[in-house]
Amino acid sequence: MFAVATILWLIGGGGGAVTLVPITHSFVLSLSLSLPVSTTLGWVMQHPPVSIRQRQQHHYDFRSLMVLYASSERNSKERTTTRTTTNHQVPKVRPHKQQHKYKHKHKHKHNQPSLQELKDQLFRSFDALKYKYKDLTPRDNNNSTTTKSSQDFNYYNHNHNNYNNQSDHESHQQHLFGKSDNDDDNKTIVVALLESIVDYYKSLLLQQYYELDSSNSLASSIQHHHRSRDTIIRISRECHPGDDKKEEFDVLPVLIDIQSYLNRTQQHHTLKLQVVAVLTSVLRIEVHTTNRNEPLIDTIWEVCQGILQDIIANNSGVLPSRSLVLSLAVAIREDYQQRRQYIDGSTKLLKLLQIVQQATMEQRSVAKEEDDDDDDDDHHDHDLHSVQEAYGIVWNMYLSSLGDHALQTRNPQDPNLAKAVNVLVRTTTTTTTTTTTTTADQSQQPLITSHTEFPPFQPDIVSFNTVLDVAAKVGNQTIVDTLWNHIMTTPTNENSSIRPNVRSYNARLASVRDPATKLQILDKEILPLLNNNNNNISQSHSSGGTSMSDSLPLDARTIDLLLAPLSLQGRIKDLFQMIERWIASTASMEPYQQRKVLQEKFSAFLCSATKMNDDGQLAKELFSRYMIIVDDDDNTTTTTDVQDESVDDDSRRVVLPERRHFNVLLEMYAKIATQTIQQIQKYDAIHTTTSDSTYNNNNHETDRSKNLEHYLDYLQTSRENAIRDAWDRFYLMEKLNRDESHRKIFPDDYTWSALVRCCQSSTQVSEIMNHAATARKGIPSPVVLRSAIGICGLLNDPSMACTLFEKYHDDRTSSPFANTRLCNVLLSALADGARLGNSPLQFESTASSQDSSGLLQTLNGRSCTDAVLYVMEQIQHKDSQTYCNAASALQHTHVQRSRPNGKLALALFRNSTRDGVPSDGRMLNAIIRCFGNDIQSALANWKTEFRPACSPSHENSDKRVWEQKQQKNLLAAYDGLVYVCGRSERPDVAVRIAYAMQKEGIELSERTFNSYISGKRKRQQLLVVQDDDEMSSPSSSPSSTTSSRRLSKLFPKIRMIEQYENVLYVECKKYDTYDKRTEKDKRVRIIL
Repeated sequence: MFAVATILWLIGGGGGAVTLVPITHSFVLSLSLSLPVSTTLGWVMQHPPVSIRQRQQHHYDFRSLMVLYASSERNSKERTTTRTTTNHQVPKVRPHKQQHKYKHKHKHKHNQPSLQELKDQLFRSFDALKYKYKDLTPRDNNNSTTTKSSQDFNYYNHNHNNYNNQSDHESHQQHLFGKSDNDDDNKTIVVALLESIVDYYKSLLLQQYYELDSSNSLASSIQHHHRSRDTIIRISRECHPGDDKKEEFDVLPVLIDIQSYLNRTQQHHTLKLQVVAVLTSVLRIEVHTTNRNEPLIDTIWEVCQGILQDIIANNSGVLPSRSLVLSLAVAIREDYQQRRQYIDGSTKLLKLLQIVQQATMEQRSVAKEEDDDDDDDDHHDHDLHSVQEAYGIVWNMYLSSLGDHALQTRNPQDPNLAKAVNVLVRTTTTTTTTTTTTTADQSQQPLITSHTEFPPFQPDIVSFNTVLDVAAKVGNQTIVDTLWNHIMTTPTNENSSIRPNVRSYNARLASVRDPATKLQILDKEILPLLNNNNNNISQSHSSGGTSMSDSLPLDARTIDLLLAPLSLQGRIKDLFQMIERWIASTASMEPYQQRKVLQEKFSAFLCSATKMNDDGQLAKELFSRYMIIVDDDDNTTTTTDVQDESVDDDSRRVVLPERRHFNVLLEMYAKIATQTIQQIQKYDAIHTTTSDSTYNNNNHETDRSKNLEHYLDYLQTSRENAIRDAWDRFYLMEKLNRDESHRKIFPDDYTWSALVRCCQSSTQVSEIMNHAATARKGIPSPVVLRSAIGICGLLNDPSMACTLFEKYHDDRTSSPFANTRLCNVLLSALADGARLGNSPLQFESTASSQDSSGLLQTLNGRSCTDAVLYVMEQIQHKDSQTYCNAASALQHTHVQRSRPNGKLALALFRNSTRDGVPSDGRMLNAIIRCFGNDIQSALANWKTEFRPACSPSHENSDKRVWEQKQQKNLLAAYDGLVYVCGRSERPDVAVRIAYAMQKEGIELSERTFNSYISGKRKRQQLLVVQDDDEMSSPSSSPSSTTSSRRLSKLFPKIRMIEQYENVLYVECKKYDTYDKRTEKDKRVRIIL
């Protein structure tokens, strides 16, 4: 009924000029649409047409491209017009007006193109094809006759019944493309096939990303989409003899038939290149779909590769354009970057390099044989030069693809990365040697030689920077030093462009870990070049510019890398001078562009400053010094906290703060507040242990107790200062919102999430949650809710955590325990409560009255450990984090007094195995710690239960986990076993475990020794608590208490505890000359 209504509307003359043929035949319909604007895109997506639903059922989903389009063109206004072809010019696409503006800004990756770019490439490539063969495919909007391509398809489908389904593929191709002597008809069929494919993608773009003015225009576009899709389905049936019921949209046989026909012809090389251009544009669109059809992507590449190779084999002298080569290379690169599983994409890029280079050689030979005039020679030289530029870009992309696997696995010793270095160094050495013995016929020498597996190319500094960046990111200092020395020792000449630039220095700085070495590079190499750059800029008009070898422009990335070293050395003034010099270099930009650049780069500066352990002082100074904050009272800028007479206060305030700048600072203060409260709880327990009179028998322990008191006071002061500064920034944000200016900054979910963690009491957390819920009309964001529940656990108020969980969980779910991630946070808060005393849960009467699921009534009066076990049973979908949090609660308290929870933890582990949950290192570490001081049971279950779970052959092991991640899981499990050794005070067993770890190829670190110390500290805490309980008991006597202490001190009876602990320390602790903790260490080490 929908199709009949659409055809009646078309016949009624509403909206577009249409050429109609009987719908009983298979045809290609020439349709010109006029799509005015009224209907919004939101209506289209809420009421998708049938074609879109059909599209989503297959492997084509353009919603990701819609998000890209919304983010990149949200402020642009476009309108579509009728796409017509004239005899004088290639038609241009005029976008139609877009009225709807997207409210939410979507940040996409920089390597992803916008939809406008993909759309323009699709239309531009096919427009060139139609313009070239406009005499074969005329489009007349005013007459009602069918086009030549439509007539050919009518002939093709009229003879469908005469087609023999048992014939071979060659006879089918002859039937599809006609006789070999009828070239015009064959070209028409090729153009018509591509037109159907392009129209399919074009109609989808028009339907989903443009606002249509009425349902009539929408119906026209839908019907056009159906016709192009049905045409391809019918051709797919013909390409699959015997499968007349094929309904799936499949262009693979169509592409194969086009390739087979074009490869058989010895002419039409220009047509072949234009076909490759159209397929490349389709390939780039397919690469960026959510549900990608990877076989189709591979087939399009194979078709393009086969056509290009056929052009070269025929010695046509036709050269692919620069844009075609780059588009095809970018599509290949984007394809392998979007794939979930790693596949080496360098092979296809290497094949493309060989094709382009062979085409270049053929072009040179043809141009030499043809004795053309000077103008033609200039034209050939221009084409060769442009293709060689594209060759260089693809070469750098090939080098970058060799480092993809190293970046994905974070493996500094990746073989592909070593191959990239060898290729680069060998190629540079070969080209440098060849340059010294150059001849007049050097241009005729082939770049691809038989003794190399890669096409040699004279690399530039971009090639070196590509590999340097990858080596710096994975932390391979050896490769960085090797390439840097090669750059500096390469002889310079007029043909060589291998001189280090600012990106080279940035990669070198990023690879260096030592702050002192970074400052040496700055003082000895970078600063002299920066000073030369300032002198050369003033003389640029007379000297014609500066040389890269003599000067270096200041870059924001350089400042970002030197931010921490300069601050640690106390060179704040030098840092500010570099920042202000860089700000001065942006004065030549447009005001809008300069504002965006400054905001983006200062956001990076603040992020780097927040990673320093200086209580946020540097980030606070950067914000106060360079951010423009307008005071409401006198409309003047606020005063800065850092006074510098060399720079005027008004001149350095150049950055308009955005919400992200405030969020960075609030996140930093929230992190400081969270870490300090964790440290306070940790060292407070240590202070309680060391301050006990039973264990303070010497002056050393007394001094240690005093130092802990001072450190606890410092932590408490740091926490209070961070919370005060966080609230000051939030009040400043609210002041900007009350300002009369248009620059208002409202808090978002990340703002509330950081602010919640800066609270000093659970009551304050509840108040902020009410404000966050009001901002979102009743239900706060899940991010804010998780932060609030987590901070309530750290504040030792698990009752408030349960109350917030019950009050603000999503009501749309049938059960509050359906959200696994939220339930894991609740388990973590209850585990913190168990660690901080395991007090019973108590709920207010008002909270119990709002208990819709009965959770608060069930948990009222229970301990945190019992509450963990109850919540654990209610969670519908458990993961490894669920079992990890539950085990963390069991390791701190005993369900049965004076008995470890080893059996209960072992039951949890077996339940996780039964549920198919992979056993990662965190979960195994937490479960093993539940054995407490029962080292014998832990060792017995390690051999039978836990160690097999760490093996890749285990039934629940995650096969997608890399080998490096499996080693980390095994190390975490061993650390849990060493913790049990500390709880039982058995360093002799810990030393044996350390030797077993070395036999398994695990490199010991200080983390293993700290696990032992943590278990030993927990043992001492429990002994102190046990003594306090005995002293408070009315039936206890001083003699029994003293004997209990002595027995607890002597158990277990082993000798040489301190000696074994020293051996364990030497085995685990690496000697570091930069570690000040080992300056007075007198232990003997064997350093190889």
